[in-house]
Amino acid sequence: MRADDMHLYAVTSLTKISEVYVCFRVGVDSEECCAGHECLAARFFAEVDVPWDSLAFPEMYGFLRLFFRELRSGEFGIHLSRVDEGGRFRKGYRLSSAP
Repeated sequence: MRADDMHLYAVTSLTKISEVYVCFRVGVDSEECCAGHECLAARFFAEVDVPWDSLAFPEMYGFLRLFFRELRSGEFGIHLSRVDEGGRFRKGYRLSSAP
């Protein structure tokens, strides 16, 4: 993937662990992917195949649902949000590009 092809998708603050996630969307040329040192395995999933009950980070459930909804519509925003101590997703803003 090329950095020039990346589009900012979301900035999310995870208050429980004092981290901020900056997420980008990008197309890929292959279904192959490799796991980094913090991951045992990595792969791509179709929405119907996502193991929703066994996500490594359950806080990402809402984020993934939002992504798949936008993927179906073909319209993507830039999302600013936070996940609170209880794992609840709080959407702050949704920025869209001008038509």
